[in-house]
Amino acid sequence: MLLRFIELEMSIRTTIALLDKDEDMLLPEEWLLAQKIKLVLQPMKELTDFISGGKYPSASSVIIVVQVLQEDLKELKTKKEKHATFGLMESLESELMMCVGFLEESSIFTNSTFLDPQHNFFFQRRNS
Repeated sequence: MLLRFIELEMSIRTTIALLDKDEDMLLPEEWLLAQKIKLVLQPMKELTDFISGGKYPSASSVIIVVQVLQEDLKELKTKKEKHATFGLMESLESELMMCVGFLEESSIFTNSTFLDPQHNFFFQRRNS
């Protein structure tokens, strides 16, 4: 919904201006914040789309997908610009670790990732 809201920013601004009402409109800083929130949530959307793509997610992909998401969040956090979404990123990262942080310790997930030929690069990269 946030994505659609941002896509329709100009239409929303125009419509509110045409209404001749004294409605509270988002300030330019709030539109910018919405765009930054979208950037933070984009990797979560991609993860959800990936996992939901098939009839069921493959256990061999879970560790890879979670690590990519962690890397995306860390990259966003290390950008020079510290903004209001930093707290959101911290919260997402801690919740992610609390929910799925144990997966690398799980022999089922680790073995399924190791045995899946499409993920050979994962173990080659980690051993380098």
